[in-house]
Parts: sequence; C-alpha cells; structure tokens
Amino acid sequence: YSIAAGKLTYPGGKVVTYSGNRTVQQKEGGATPWVILDDIYEITGSASLQDSSVLATVAIKSALIRKIACNYVSKGSVELTVNSFKASIDYVTGDCDDKAVLTVGDKTKEITLPK
Repeated sequence: YSIAAGKLTYPGGKVVTYSGNRTVQQKEGGATPWVILDDIYEITGSASLQDSSVLATVAIKSALIRKIACNYVSKGSVELTVNSFKASIDYVTGDCDDKAVLTVGDKTKEITLPK
C-alpha cells in the first residue's frame, strides 16, 4: 500500500498527517498453495506521522522476514525516530525465536519479545 498526504483532523482542530508505504512480497511457498506453513514473506517500507509538535518516522532498514510457521519476525531491522530521539530493533538470528536486539541512543540490549 501507499498513502501520501493522509490527514486526520480532530474535532478540536488538531491535525495529524500521515504518509507511508509498505510492500509485502511472498518469497517462498508459492508453489504449494494448500500448504501455508512453508510460506515466507518479505516486508519493506516506511511511514511518517506528524502533528504540531512531533514528527515520528518508522523505516524498515533491512527487509523483515516473516515465516508463517513462526510467531515472530525472523530477520530484519526497523528504525524509529521521534523528533531527534532514535531507537531500533534488529531481529538478528534469522531463527524462529523470541529474541531481538533493541538499541536506544547508544544503549543496546537483547530483549525477549512478548507472545
């Protein structure tokens, strides 16, 4: 999908704008339409949201790999920026696990993703 110059106006007059794009592409499993557990998808894209005081952006820096047989993203990285504050999450291993690396500023920590 792609959204350009999306605009939400609240009853009090506050305006929030949004733009973004996302591409989901099946990378494996297309030859077996009746077996979904072998399907693997690649997700790319970015988005931005802005109001009078906040600019937030999300960018998939390295394509997210999502295996249908797994509850978690297996690989890829996402960066979030809110005004000048940056954070990222990196799904490092490529395995089907609940681990990722979270970086906020200059601090990095392995985290366990919720179920």
